[in-house]
Amino acid sequence: MQLKKHYNLYVSMLENGEKHAINQQELKKWSAEDEYATFVKTVHIALMHDWLKGKIIVDSLGLHSNNQRHTNETEQILTSSDLILYVSYFNHSFTDNDKAFIEHMKDMNQLNENQAFKMGN
Repeated sequence: MQLKKHYNLYVSMLENGEKHAINQQELKKWSAEDEYATFVKTVHIALMHDWLKGKIIVDSLGLHSNNQRHTNETEQILTSSDLILYVSYFNHSFTDNDKAFIEHMKDMNQLNENQAFKMGN
C-alpha cells in the first residue's frame, strides 16, 4: 500500500506539526495524489498581487467528498467566510450535486451579519 510506503517520510511532521515547503512543480502531488495528500492538512500558496493583500482564498473540496474530514472542513470554511464564490466547470452542465450544495448553503442559515448568499433563478 502506498500510504505505508510514504508514512515514514511524514511521521515526524505529523507528530511535531512541522511544515514542509514545496515548489510549484510538487503542488499537484502534495494536494491531489492520495499517497501524499493523505498526510497534508493544508496547502498555502502565496500570490504576490496587490489586490490580494490581507485576503485568504480557500479552495475547498466540497460537501460531498468521500472523506468526512473534507466535508467537515468545508462546512467550517463556509460558515466563517465573508464571501463565497461557487465555481463550476465550464464544460459541465449544472448537476444534482451543484443544486444540493446551493440548497445546503441556503438551508444552513448560519450566515453572519456581514455575509450574504444570493442565488439567481
